[in-house]
Amino acid sequence: MFDIKNNILYFNKNKFDLQNSYLFFHLYECGDNITVALYQEKRDKIVTIFSKIIFNRNELLEFLKLIKPYRKFNAFPWDKFNTNSTLYVCRDGFIIDGREIFYSEVKKVDWETTFLHYYTHKIRTIELYIYLKNDTIVKEIFYDAKWLIYAKILYIHMRVNNEKIDTATGHKKVAKAFNEILQELDKNGCESL
Repeated sequence: MFDIKNNILYFNKNKFDLQNSYLFFHLYECGDNITVALYQEKRDKIVTIFSKIIFNRNELLEFLKLIKPYRKFNAFPWDKFNTNSTLYVCRDGFIIDGREIFYSEVKKVDWETTFLHYYTHKIRTIELYIYLKNDTIVKEIFYDAKWLIYAKILYIHMRVNNEKIDTATGHKKVAKAFNEILQELDKNGCESL
């Protein structure tokens, strides 16, 4: 199906030069299999190499080994094979919806929270905007967002703004999640909560 030799990715009859570029992917569970889309990020452009190819779990692991040298982070934090509406923080950057971004690439981070009251349940939705230095905006929406998402966004915001990061206090649920992230980063380099 595809192969990588001498920094060239071969897929069908197409060739992609992987020098000075990075690969990232989107995953969606499809029964016992995983649907994969692969992208190349090169010189501020995103190119779709393929979309919606179905792998079984063993094929996915082989695929991850093959593209490992061309990813920004050597992390696979997903406990499920789905990158949709995911956010993971690492020491050098973060992974949002499968795309890996270095903190040094980010100009600013903004977010907006809205609430929907549904009978006795309050649904919190966060719209996150990542403004990259290449004038690209990465947007993600987290429906029914938990406190952990706030802690991750806060950590990213502090890293982008070069703020001092230390043990959090204040809002108990956010502070607890933030401190757990700090412990995870200290141990593993990327959180996998």
